[in-house]
Amino acid sequence: MRPLLLLPLAACLRFQLPVEEPVDDTGADTSPPVLVDPTIVWGDLHNHTNLSHDGCEDPDNVCLPDSDLPAEDAFPRAIAYGLGFAALTDHAEFTRYLRPDEGVDIDIWTRMQELVRATEGTSAFGIMGYEWTSSCDGSIGDLYQATHRTVLVEDVEGCSAWRIPSCHGTGVVSYGTERYQYSALEPAILPSELLARLQAVPDIEGCAPSRSIGFFHHVAQDRPAWVDWASAESWVEGDRVVEIASEHGSSECDTRVATEGCEWRYSSEHHVDDGSIQYMLQMGHELGFVGGTDNHMDEPGRVTGGPGRVRDLEANPKSPQPWHDQYTNGTLTGAIVTGSHFDRADLFDIVEARHTVAASWAAEKLVIYAMGFDGERYLPGDDVPAAAMPIVLTVTLGDPRVTEWAVDIVDAFGQVTAETVLTIPSGEARYVRIRAMQGEAEHRIFASPFFAD
Repeated sequence: MRPLLLLPLAACLRFQLPVEEPVDDTGADTSPPVLVDPTIVWGDLHNHTNLSHDGCEDPDNVCLPDSDLPAEDAFPRAIAYGLGFAALTDHAEFTRYLRPDEGVDIDIWTRMQELVRATEGTSAFGIMGYEWTSSCDGSIGDLYQATHRTVLVEDVEGCSAWRIPSCHGTGVVSYGTERYQYSALEPAILPSELLARLQAVPDIEGCAPSRSIGFFHHVAQDRPAWVDWASAESWVEGDRVVEIASEHGSSECDTRVATEGCEWRYSSEHHVDDGSIQYMLQMGHELGFVGGTDNHMDEPGRVTGGPGRVRDLEANPKSPQPWHDQYTNGTLTGAIVTGSHFDRADLFDIVEARHTVAASWAAEKLVIYAMGFDGERYLPGDDVPAAAMPIVLTVTLGDPRVTEWAVDIVDAFGQVTAETVLTIPSGEARYVRIRAMQGEAEHRIFASPFFAD
């Protein structure tokens, strides 16, 4: 195995190509503008509360809410974890939350709107969202491998038709002392159907236009569902990002072609190479990387202490079934911000541009970008033209919690180099993977790939 370059705290990988200084006989200032390093704002794009059956807020009290109403503490906890944004992404199969003995009957979409509105003016803005599951039994005959997607909706005032379920039951279902009313909306079974339904929402009477973003979730984990990147149905027109790691573990590596650096949060029992991020890149899908905790205990942003799971089914009727198989900590999404302003609209712009990283902690003083031979700066997720090659990577990490760290530049087949002056062949991609130690704990940062035009 290639020896690793271990860098001390606050070290910097920065290489510059020789350039000819401009000459101007008029005496005008022809020096290039000074570029300000982009900053990263951390958030959680996938987690669960009691607004669906998969959330457990108080394990010692049959998973009842910690407060009087479900999800009351979600955003205060996100703020306490130091996040800049957090999404509510409970399952879309349900429309109402009920505790009949207490006279509680809550419209879930309306409740989410109230909670997200309440974040205005705080240090962590909320995002409307949900988790969509393409089948109930893990398969759809021989047609298509079941998948899970996270859907985010920008407009807080958007109508409830944005919350589109997949297959579901009818009437009311009970989990412990809570009950949930199944959605009356027609289900969307395939990702392509979900996309078509989302595109049609603005045409529904009373529904205003809004942006929505969708991405696949736990893509290389067979429990509860993986993504078959070789299937035409696994490509959703307009997708810009994909989740690379969560409490289900890492989906990074295609272990059939390479294993270097792939041992981190890897499950040999449940990993499916055809769903891996590296195989996705081999198949030509040009997606950036995001993370999510997939926390199931109303704690967006918690990335320590193991998975947010309650496994004692006998003592707790609402505990998720063991086949969900979450066994590790989740990850966060870092939005790469280049300006002085950052709000929900900016976040959607950043995700659409693929200017994102995923990490197992909220890394401080992290900077990743490339300078092209054309003098332009390129961020992770950018398409880099041939005229810009070679590009020169800058990777800095000044987090005081990190004792040592290593930088890998990785291709679609898992081949690793430490070279930071790169000429990427047309049609290929390279991404930055950082391995960082905090004491005895090993962490990861995954930056969205640079894609060569």
